[in-house]
Amino acid sequence: MTNTLTEQQNARFAIDGAIEYGKQGINKPPSADHWLMEYWEIGRKLAQTADKDAEPVQLGELLFSFYSYTTWINKAQGWFANCGAPSREIICVDSTGRICAWGEHFKDADERNAYPVNVYRIRAAIAQQSTDGKDA
Repeated sequence: MTNTLTEQQNARFAIDGAIEYGKQGINKPPSADHWLMEYWEIGRKLAQTADKDAEPVQLGELLFSFYSYTTWINKAQGWFANCGAPSREIICVDSTGRICAWGEHFKDADERNAYPVNVYRIRAAIAQQSTDGKDA
């Protein structure tokens, strides 16, 4: 890869990262005139728009909890496989209320001292199961 292509790719990665960090409200660029500040602000605006459009999720049954990042690494695959609920019916929430959806989120929770991460069945999934059971 040429230096120009590498530089362009690195710039895209930096912009994508700044937008994602902006959405989460973390890792703000060091100054208002930093070249990534514009993209961080775009992320903040996207997050505010998403919050207005978001439908609240009602948590159902607590299935299990991860008390550390190490526990998540060592136990997640087995615990999820054996919990009796498909992944589309599960939500993981750290102790600050942030949703953890993939490895980076669980590592971030560790860095922010936001364990335990609790794993819940989504209440809508429970309601759907009840409805499905009545039709049988």
